Amino acid sequence: MSLSVKRARSADDRAACRTLLQAELRTTMPLFPDEPDAQTAALVRSLGGVDETVLAARDDDGTLLGACVLRADTEVYMIIANGLDPRIARSFVSQWALLPQLAVIPEHRGAGVGRALVEAALAISSLHPSIAGVYTFAEEVCQEASEGFFAALGFTAHDTQNVTLPILAPGTDQLLPVPISHDGTRTGRYMTKSIRRDHR
Repeated sequence: MSLSVKRARSADDRAACRTLLQAELRTTMPLFPDEPDAQTAALVRSLGGVDETVLAARDDDGTLLGACVLRADTEVYMIIANGLDPRIARSFVSQWALLPQLAVIPEHRGAGVGRALVEAALAISSLHPSIAGVYTFAEEVCQEASEGFFAALGFTAHDTQNVTLPILAPGTDQLLPVPISHDGTRTGRYMTKSIRRDHR
């Protein structure tokens, strides 16, 4: 089977990816709109973050096999900006990208589709001049399987209650540990991967 991973650019492609993700992740959350939100996109660009990117994995016939999303974590940005320092929040968004959703249809799991999607997301992140790493979340319901999957791709697992990501502090070359754990209500584990040597 030949496999291609491309950005879902059209509204129809984004809608198809969203439907797949909602079905496989068993959620009714909207996840993302058919068209990128212009206001959020402008904020992320002003902060130097990675644009929201929806990736679609298809076979030779164009059948959608899997999808994932890569974006800046604007929710954590707001928490840091309001609770710590807006400059640190800006540095966080410009240095770390979030992989919030990833799913592959059942009949093609274990065939390299998920790996291809994550590798494409990492490649996009590595092209961004300031992005130092990518993080995701292994939900408790599939924690063991997803932890093993991400670990095989070089990700490291962290306890939910005590998660920090290193960022270069504004105006310095010193790494500063920034907490990203929300309020402890999420059950599962954070998975992180550095893609720049100065953040290891």
